[in-house]
Amino acid sequence: MAEASLLDLIDTFNAAPFQKGGWQQALADLASSTQSRAAQLIGFSEGSEPFFDCVTGVDPEWLHLFQTAGGGLPQINPRLGAGLEAPLLQTLTDESIVDRAQRSRHAFYNEVLPLSHTAHFCGTNLIRETDMMVGLAVLRQAHEGEITEPQHRLFSSVAPHVRTAFRTQLLLQDHGVTLLTGSLEALALSAFICDHEGRVQSLTPSAEMLVSGIGPLQLQAGRLRTRYGGAQQPLSEAIHEVASQRGANQRSTSRHLVVREASGLPLAIDIVQVPTLDCPLDFRPRALVLVRKHKHSRETTRQLLTAAFGMTESEAAVALLLADGFHPETIAERRQVSSGTVRMQLKSLYAKCDVHSQIELVARLRPLL
Repeated sequence: MAEASLLDLIDTFNAAPFQKGGWQQALADLASSTQSRAAQLIGFSEGSEPFFDCVTGVDPEWLHLFQTAGGGLPQINPRLGAGLEAPLLQTLTDESIVDRAQRSRHAFYNEVLPLSHTAHFCGTNLIRETDMMVGLAVLRQAHEGEITEPQHRLFSSVAPHVRTAFRTQLLLQDHGVTLLTGSLEALALSAFICDHEGRVQSLTPSAEMLVSGIGPLQLQAGRLRTRYGGAQQPLSEAIHEVASQRGANQRSTSRHLVVREASGLPLAIDIVQVPTLDCPLDFRPRALVLVRKHKHSRETTRQLLTAAFGMTESEAAVALLLADGFHPETIAERRQVSSGTVRMQLKSLYAKCDVHSQIELVARLRPLL
């Protein structure tokens, strides 16, 4: 591959964290440059199953069958097992993991691998930290053969730059958590910001008061727990259920429960999902845990919608009127704008809140009202 083309590929990965669909495009370019069927970026945290798996060039149905058969488990998939143990940026191929004779008898190569139509592989370990491991690979069909030496050199050359781009993605998303925390703090809200596994990433000062001393809540191993009463398991389950939902697997976006203070007085807890960006490597907060004694004022609610979903002031006003039960035509009259303007605002609200109808939008907003 020409040096200029290699530089183009590196530039594509460097730009990936900043562009919509940037990671998918960069991986697709890597697959094309190595004449491979697919490219993959996969991440593992504390659990054994991946918490993100971005693959290009593979039919989603095949990928689902592959994962169902255990392809995402290192104890079944020797490629994955070797990748998790390999030194950073050391490239691996099937030949370096399992010799050809053993592959002919190995269950993974004969029963699981054919489901994804990726007979050959070249991969490397990009990140190994206490709470996260990330790998990069290209996947090849049988007729494409093993990766060639020039293709192998290209993969090895670009991998360090993919590692750098991935770390940039992490920094950007850490900044997003800081901004969200600041917005919630400005609203004087007691809020906990949780990641995809329900671990608290950040909390506002008023929320910190709830978990200090003899407050009604506490943090154990980074997770929110109740201190009094019997709501321990319901709280843990509710946070995990909301935080872990994403994409096509999303079943529910909010949960509500009540916990007790030491005095026995109730505290309402609303757990609402934060819509994710169009990014397969999404480590942003997945859930907001809001603790309140009283209903928010109208103005505070409007500001909260702006902070949580990125709504404009006009969109937040429309959302609140819709939640109050007003029809879009009536909203247009009340706001003295055209029906077309309200329809455009609703379309924008659907996108920002990751919903597809007025009913879903109201359900998404209800926990914050």
